[in-house]
Amino acid sequence: MKKFRNFAIVLAIVVLASGCGNSKKLTCSMKDDMSGMETSQNVTVNFKDEKVEKINLSIDFSITDDSIKENFDEFSKMLDEQYENMESSSAVKLTTKSDKKNYKYNVTININAKDAKEEDLDQYGMSDLVDSKVSIEDAKKEFEDLGYTCK
Repeated sequence: MKKFRNFAIVLAIVVLASGCGNSKKLTCSMKDDMSGMETSQNVTVNFKDEKVEKINLSIDFSITDDSIKENFDEFSKMLDEQYENMESSSAVKLTTKSDKKNYKYNVTININAKDAKEEDLDQYGMSDLVDSKVSIEDAKKEFEDLGYTCK
């Protein structure tokens, strides 16, 4: 959940970022292993004409600790409850998927920033995305400062 908040902060900064004139794509990833859980985050940000056009974020939780595996249903339920109140719109889609057999949980957020309204993004802490500009280089630096590897 802390990682999601960090991501929201980065997105707010990224929203201020974009390449000039042409379409550009920034792809960043981060992996973390903490307390029996591997977390992998992948984010792709598409820029066009100095604005963020689309954002795709995927967060994968893979349970490696046997005690957490034994309580995977509770873990999955906790995440379901956290995300169930986050509404989707025509511009923002949030989906979750629990794979109990392999002890994995995925959260995917797809944002069409060019069509998003401020209220669509408020609940994600990304209302700054609407009509904001930033360079792709600045966005890359912000992601890297948070521990992401970007290309």
